[in-house]
Amino acid sequence: MKTNFKKTLMFISLVCSVYGEMCAQTVNVEVLGIRSDKGYIMLMAQAKGPNLKQDQAKPIMEMKKAINKKVIFELKEMTAKEYTISIFHDENGNYQLDLSEDQRPIEGFARQIYNSEKKAKNGLKMKLYYPISD
Repeated sequence: MKTNFKKTLMFISLVCSVYGEMCAQTVNVEVLGIRSDKGYIMLMAQAKGPNLKQDQAKPIMEMKKAINKKVIFELKEMTAKEYTISIFHDENGNYQLDLSEDQRPIEGFARQIYNSEKKAKNGLKMKLYYPISD
C-alpha cells in the first residue's frame, strides 16, 4: 500500500514539474531607441495578477551593456500570464534611475505590460523615451 502511494506521489510530482516547464515561456525583448553605448540597459519584469505563486512574485532582473545602440534580452521561465516590464538606460553607470528634483526620470526609460495570451510572434519591442534635458 505504501509503495503504491509513493509511486502515485512521484507520478504527480513529475506531471506537475513537466507541466510547469511546458507553461514557462521565453520572451525576447528588443530595446529600441538607445541613444548611446554609455552605461548599461537594465530590465525588470514583475509578474502581475492575483494568486501569484511564490516563484512568480520575485522579479526577473537583467542588465546588459549597450553595444552599437542595440540590446536584446532573452527572458526565460516566464510563467505568469502578465508582467510589467520596465527598462532604463543607466548612462552614468550608477546602477539607478536618476530623477530630477520633481522626481521625473532624466535617463532613458520605457514601461510596458506584457500579456502571454496576446504575445507577438517576434517577441516584444520597447522603445526608450529620453526626457528633454535642460
